[in-house]
Amino acid sequence: MKDPPTSIGKPSSITSKMNKPPLLIGPGIVHIEDAPMNIAWRESIWKNFQNKIAYNYNKDGLFLFANRIAKNNAANHVRKYLNERSPAEHSPEEEVYKKIIQIKFPLVVSINPDTYISDVAYTYGVQHRFSYFRNRSKAVEDVEEPQMALPLFYNLYGSVNDDESIILDYEDLFRLVSTSVGSPGLPPKLQTALSKVRMFFDRFSKMVHPTLATPPLRAGGK
Repeated sequence: MKDPPTSIGKPSSITSKMNKPPLLIGPGIVHIEDAPMNIAWRESIWKNFQNKIAYNYNKDGLFLFANRIAKNNAANHVRKYLNERSPAEHSPEEEVYKKIIQIKFPLVVSINPDTYISDVAYTYGVQHRFSYFRNRSKAVEDVEEPQMALPLFYNLYGSVNDDESIILDYEDLFRLVSTSVGSPGLPPKLQTALSKVRMFFDRFSKMVHPTLATPPLRAGGK
């Protein structure tokens, strides 16, 4: 039988009463094998699939795969790679997510495809909702309005548990950008929550491309 969730603790009353803006989580929140998460799993793709990659757009962190099968296999590899490296209990990475959960942001938007924050919340019995952007189907599947009592963790760059949602090539990136800023757009209630904080949009517009940029791969990237 699974042990009951351990208490994560409560923030101060002053913090819990604040009306907080969304929190944007970038790729540097977790390091895997001494590299930011987004670099680590892309390096792993290159290491394991370079004979199936027609071109490695190293600067943008994207690939041109030889065929659809190769791309699907790479997406499946990312899922296994990240799920096998979920933050260990009481690790520094887990402590970061615990702090975020304690602060009780009503909305946490991640530009990573992992589910780590949701996993940590579940471990400590913190009620929440998790959703992610689908760039192919059900892109506008609505979500409940974010609340401090029931926060929403939303992955803008897809989920490792849905291979087709992960951003791997320029086709995926184009679908993300065109769908999020055009039609059909982000889920309406998510848009409403974000529109209350103009700074989020300013920050996102500056980060959406730089977050894809990566330094040269150490393993012979082009």
